[in-house]
Amino acid sequence: MENASDRCHGPVAPGWTTSLVVTAGSFTVQRRSDDPEHRARLVQIAALLRSVAHPGVEAFVALEDDGGSTTLVTAFAGGRDLSTGAPRRARDLARLGAAILGTLADLHDLGVTHGPLTASAVRLHADDPVLCGFADGRSYPVGERASWWGARAADERSVGRLLVDLLDAAAPTRRHRIIERADRARLRRLAERIARGDPDGATAATGALRRLSGRRRRRRQSGRRDVRSRS
Repeated sequence: MENASDRCHGPVAPGWTTSLVVTAGSFTVQRRSDDPEHRARLVQIAALLRSVAHPGVEAFVALEDDGGSTTLVTAFAGGRDLSTGAPRRARDLARLGAAILGTLADLHDLGVTHGPLTASAVRLHADDPVLCGFADGRSYPVGERASWWGARAADERSVGRLLVDLLDAAAPTRRHRIIERADRARLRRLAERIARGDPDGATAATGALRRLSGRRRRRRQSGRRDVRSRS
């Protein structure tokens, strides 16, 4: 499929064309440019992806240069991006947010940032998020880590904004159960705190999201134990 929007693997990035290509039964995403500036940027993204090799990040396959153009080839993560396939329940959104923050924490440990996260930059593969579209990503050498802190915080804040947007896209209705509505209210408060920059840090925010994602399940299990103990 030629000239596919870069939403097939991340937000639209002007400066190169993006194609979803099938070769020998496998899907790859190919970003190609013949502009010198954007060719250089594709080389930088390729180096970044090579250095990461993380299951929560789109996988580098190859970098091709024919002298007049440069093509970055990555593996297609499959599934759907969050603009069309986001979960709707609060605990599933909380689990998603925790997983994204966990992946970002791993990237940040390597001195790598993604850039602003949007729904089209995250794909769900077997319900696990895969970060794509590193057009604004950057790898910071150790000597440049002072400026890295601001980019790292911006990554984390964008997760909060993403969760708020996903909650707004699937607003609760009268059909939602009382517990679900309460969970959504808790998740919104937490997401807004993350979007402002959680004063307790991303680790605390990740833990809070994980606790919210499992709260309803534990409640049901404890309820069954109470019933058995009374019998």
